[in-house]
Amino acid sequence: MQSKLSLIIMLCALLSSALWAQESTQAEPIFGSKFVGDGAYRNTAEWDDEFYPININNKWGYINQKGEITIFPEYDWADKQHASIMRVIVGGRTGFITYNTNNHQVEWLIQPIYAWADHFAEGSAIISDGNKFGFINRFGSETTPLELDGALRYREGLAAFQKGTRIGYINSAGKVVISAKFDMARSFAENVAVARETTRQSRSLGYINRKGEFVFKIENDQFDKLTSFSSHLAAVCKDNQWGYINNKFETAIKPQFEDARPFHSNLAAVKSKGKWGYIDKEGKFIIEPAFDEAYDFQEVLAMIKINKKYGFIDREGKIIIEPQFNEASPYYFDSARVSQFPNFGYIDIKGNVIWDPRAPQDGIFNLKENKKRMTPPTKKTQSSIPYKPDLKYDDALPIEQDNSKSNSRSRNKRRRR
Repeated sequence: MQSKLSLIIMLCALLSSALWAQESTQAEPIFGSKFVGDGAYRNTAEWDDEFYPININNKWGYINQKGEITIFPEYDWADKQHASIMRVIVGGRTGFITYNTNNHQVEWLIQPIYAWADHFAEGSAIISDGNKFGFINRFGSETTPLELDGALRYREGLAAFQKGTRIGYINSAGKVVISAKFDMARSFAENVAVARETTRQSRSLGYINRKGEFVFKIENDQFDKLTSFSSHLAAVCKDNQWGYINNKFETAIKPQFEDARPFHSNLAAVKSKGKWGYIDKEGKFIIEPAFDEAYDFQEVLAMIKINKKYGFIDREGKIIIEPQFNEASPYYFDSARVSQFPNFGYIDIKGNVIWDPRAPQDGIFNLKENKKRMTPPTKKTQSSIPYKPDLKYDDALPIEQDNSKSNSRSRNKRRRR
């Protein structure tokens, strides 16, 4: 009896270990998973709760990956979903909403009270009153008051901040961990950040570690420009020619290209003789230069541009979706926003239409009133705003200081980019 009991206990222990190992494996980043913010990865089966912004009659709402309206269009603007949080604008003020999958209701996470706010990154979002900047957490509490002259998103637990003309870094609690001593800086990537320190005696441009110490400095005009690391390589420029260095700060691919983008999925888009193609980590062309523009392989397909039209290619350079769109955005959880002015819609990785606002048969059903139907959008009512929403985010400080009113507006716009 005792031997049987011991055997049962042993089997339970083995089963528990196996289940723990399985859970641990699933929690690890795996090929084919998508990064969704806050260090989280999700598998394909869990992607069906991703929402995408739509615009109907100049009001914004959301659809799911099946093209079903999940959040009724009632906002003045809506951003794409980041880590289950959606940034929206109501009456010129920015707030954040979430979608409760249990009762299928929209809930305000943070009321629309900010003149401007960025989307959440690593549990924090940049906020602004139109002049100064700060940070809030997911509960809407200010972790850094509105007293900064500039700020970058959190990456790897640190965020760059600007006070006056100097830049330093804070941790997730808002505590200064690297004093404001740099006059140019970027976000951390792979434990280092591009930074420049200028004193009366010298000027140093290079990479700093998480203590704010230079681990690499440009010497003897070795390079003219540095960029952040991605996949253990960083694009660098010398005499208008771009190449790459490794994380030992050694030349991995000598400068030879007219322009270069970061590596993603072991491929990087580079420009040669006026056209864009893709190289591997040895600098060899995997996809020959043939495109007017080329973007990163962040998902299965990469966006390219030929003759002023956007399309998508696979990793072998085969055109999967013919260039036909006036505007487009890279794939995000296997869906891409595309436009043939003035309408925009969504397609999947096979080019199937997920959402086309021109095609509702009987209008859009109002989920709130159960009876009322919206008028299907027409060319006159469908807006092309989605490509001019919040301007483009620029991962670099400083923001130029100027006391004039007009330049103050320009400065604020630049930080929102």
